[in-house]
Amino acid sequence: MGKRGRHSPLTTTKKGSAGYDWFTPFLALHTLFNHMGTRSNIRLTYSDRNKVVFYQHWDGDTLSDVLKAALKRGKERWDDAPYLARIIFSEMVKDDIEGLTGWGITTEVQEENWFTLDVNLEEQMVEWVDRGGKGHCLSFAEFID
Repeated sequence: MGKRGRHSPLTTTKKGSAGYDWFTPFLALHTLFNHMGTRSNIRLTYSDRNKVVFYQHWDGDTLSDVLKAALKRGKERWDDAPYLARIIFSEMVKDDIEGLTGWGITTEVQEENWFTLDVNLEEQMVEWVDRGGKGHCLSFAEFID
């Protein structure tokens, strides 16, 4: 939740044509419940160097945990890239399988300046750069521990 300062959405008012202050409650709910500021990607690299990207629009700060859960659940499929890819995406969308927004599958990273986990399916490695700019590279086994 953001700070409640003088110019906070929680204190801003704009009157509608009938004088009803609709803007403040709308922005308050947006601030409290919207996690669009944490977009993220999982970029899968296959043995032929082709890439598939799974995009998550909300709750990007949980993406590492999602990938860990998927790799743990799919451990017997680490050598089977198509199945492992499906397991990873299924873990991402499992709570909203019929949703129409929030996740995507593409070939390019979405929101380049946001968090991306690079998953090399052939080498079974996970790489990322943390918010401090430090790079990390772990095997699947190290990543899930």
